[in-house]
Amino acid sequence: MKYKVGDEVRSTDPTYNTDEIGVINSTDQGVAGCPYDVMFSEDKLGSIYFNDDNLELVNKSNHKKGNMIKLTEQAKKALSVDDQALMESGFIDKNFVMTGEGDEALMDIIAVLHKELWVKAAKKKLSEEKKEDK
Repeated sequence: MKYKVGDEVRSTDPTYNTDEIGVINSTDQGVAGCPYDVMFSEDKLGSIYFNDDNLELVNKSNHKKGNMIKLTEQAKKALSVDDQALMESGFIDKNFVMTGEGDEALMDIIAVLHKELWVKAAKKKLSEEKKEDK
């Protein structure tokens, strides 16, 4: 895939040509060969599916938001502060589905918090494999 979740893009499709910057919201649920769900501000385009040929990456050095999703005022009223943080950071998408970046962050946290249990499970697995080899 050319783009990843959180990338800032602009449409090059003549039907939706806009100067507005959108954010790749997901890359795994495409329609009709268009895998990129791009979220624009709700008052203009909303969420639209695009393919590689109809998007261009925005130069991130010109924008301070990076991978963050800008929430509308309506979304801010409806979402808890915690959900806003998860969505704005790109850890979950607009459908509350964890993104790849969110999954990595959560796995890092789990590995640190539950390392003792993780190591115990690894040792148990190794012990079982040794028994099977005999």
